Amino acid sequence: MSTTGVAEKRIEAPSRLPLPDLSTCRVTLLIFSVLATVLITALQLFHEVDAQKYRDANLIASERNIIRSHYEFRSFIGDALSNLLAVAGSPQVRALSLSTEGDPDPVSREQVTELFYRLLYHKPNFAQLRYLDMNGEELIRVQRNNHTGRIEEITHQALQSKADRYYFKDAITLPDQHVYISPLDLNMEYGQVETPWQPVIRVVKPIHGASGNRGVIVLNVSARNFLRNFSIGNAGNRTTALLNDQGYWLAGAQDDQLWGFMFDKDSTLQISHPGLWAQILEQGQGEATVNHRHYLFSSITPGDVVEEEMLNSALSGYSLETENDRWIFLSAYDVPAPIWAPEHLTRLLTVLLIAFGTSVFISRTIAARRQAEKINEKNEDKLQQMERLASLGTVVAGVAHEVNTPVGNALTIASTVKEHADELTAGIRDGKIGRHRLSSLLTDIDHGTEMLTESLRRASNIIQNFKEVAVDQTSERRRRFNLREFLQELVALQETQFRGSAIAIKIECEPHQMLDSLPGPLGQVISNLIANARIHAFEAGTSGQITITATPTSDDNIMLSVSDNGRGIPAGQLAKIFDPFFTTKMNTGGSGLGLSIVQNIVNSLLHGEISVNSLPDEGTHFTLIIPTRLPDTRVTDEPVTGNHR
Repeated sequence: MSTTGVAEKRIEAPSRLPLPDLSTCRVTLLIFSVLATVLITALQLFHEVDAQKYRDANLIASERNIIRSHYEFRSFIGDALSNLLAVAGSPQVRALSLSTEGDPDPVSREQVTELFYRLLYHKPNFAQLRYLDMNGEELIRVQRNNHTGRIEEITHQALQSKADRYYFKDAITLPDQHVYISPLDLNMEYGQVETPWQPVIRVVKPIHGASGNRGVIVLNVSARNFLRNFSIGNAGNRTTALLNDQGYWLAGAQDDQLWGFMFDKDSTLQISHPGLWAQILEQGQGEATVNHRHYLFSSITPGDVVEEEMLNSALSGYSLETENDRWIFLSAYDVPAPIWAPEHLTRLLTVLLIAFGTSVFISRTIAARRQAEKINEKNEDKLQQMERLASLGTVVAGVAHEVNTPVGNALTIASTVKEHADELTAGIRDGKIGRHRLSSLLTDIDHGTEMLTESLRRASNIIQNFKEVAVDQTSERRRRFNLREFLQELVALQETQFRGSAIAIKIECEPHQMLDSLPGPLGQVISNLIANARIHAFEAGTSGQITITATPTSDDNIMLSVSDNGRGIPAGQLAKIFDPFFTTKMNTGGSGLGLSIVQNIVNSLLHGEISVNSLPDEGTHFTLIIPTRLPDTRVTDEPVTGNHR
């Protein structure tokens, strides 16, 4: 409003003031020309800066969505594989497989049905579990109702033949130690696509007996939540989509464009954007701009992701059979229009009008720039927090795997104790229990309760250790703690990532070494360095060792080192490893931010230094030098004590 007022007064001035002379007009014109040129140039520069920040923000968000999707896929497929193998190897299924040549044994059928029901009850992502005989006929089928969500057993009359379905044909001929994973498509019942749509991935395990293949176990894993998560992180005109290797949309498009291959519809990216599709097929990963819209694309093979999950778990003894189709993650956002575009004409005219109000314009420009810097700082803080939570997510997966064993044992023991208690109650009620059987039941119940207590105590200890590390890694509390105990707890949670491998972690630290620092950021640094060594230092299947060493120095500092005896870092890459977005594992989920954030945490939060030494085939050595007592620039939120907890 003030700028408009100034302009109106100057327009009215000639009626009250004498006309300026030629020299004044020339000076005014010169100043106006210079100032207008400077302002327009500055506006152009600021527009380019804003466009670059906009692009960088969308690039980070897109890569984050892709990394999250990779992790979620590994998580829910790994869970499906482990549960399917447990069911396939159960005594109930083995007993049923021996009786499938004629009519199945009713007792075995009932036991397997109960086993299927319990698994679906505890796993909400599992949509259907079936036993198919060697001819593709359904013998048992337990499913989650697509409308109500209730678990139901399909009657004998409603069972179907799946002999013509591709997943049965591919899986029935597999050897015993093989698992088949189908492509992602929509579930079909009686030859029709089920409604509402149920996107599924089928995990199939052949069941073998003495006379050969006796049938297959088919687990339908619902991908509904996995695909729904593609909308998370979308903002404004930014979208993230998932396509298969034929260009059909699986997520991130309008409903009438999704799953075209299931309905014989030509709604593909190849038809709508043939140039972009050709570039995706040629490069696999990269960026492209089409019709003022920028695309970031990345391709993965689901089979590679699943095989990585199997290699890093207890499933490493099995072989995987999948269709070699690719998934294409496609993120897109509108490219900012150039400054001379029609939609920016008002801005140019405004710059010319406010050329005389330089102080107002400059003050607003400075304020806008400061605001942009604050937003940039907040974004950097959020990026560090997201990396910290991603690291914690990996620990959560490991803890869940560790807790699963004692809790599963506790559930089995509790079921057995209940059966004995029911038998004891029935015997006492009917008066048909002898002294010897009574003593045996009481002994078994007593022994079972002891085992149940021990299993629950083990689960409680795992959860308690995780709670302390989780609080540290999601906050920046400063406190005094025992370094050796801190490293031991951190490594204990990391060791779940090394199951099935021959990589050992060793700690060399004085028992009473104390630190007054930030355990959360320090734990994130150590965790990232361990994960970096696990991913990059060793070839699959090879043995190795990661050593964490803590050595006090003479100047109130402590030197922490994380070293490995792996393959080392090539000299050409050593100078780039702390650069943002530099990674050699982009196709397998690497973001290139881990070591960059590690360096930032060590330098800014821990007031220390980090360096790296490496030679090919001689391992890598990261060295941190941090103060044993953090400078008093933060407020300690706990009393200073000598205890770690």
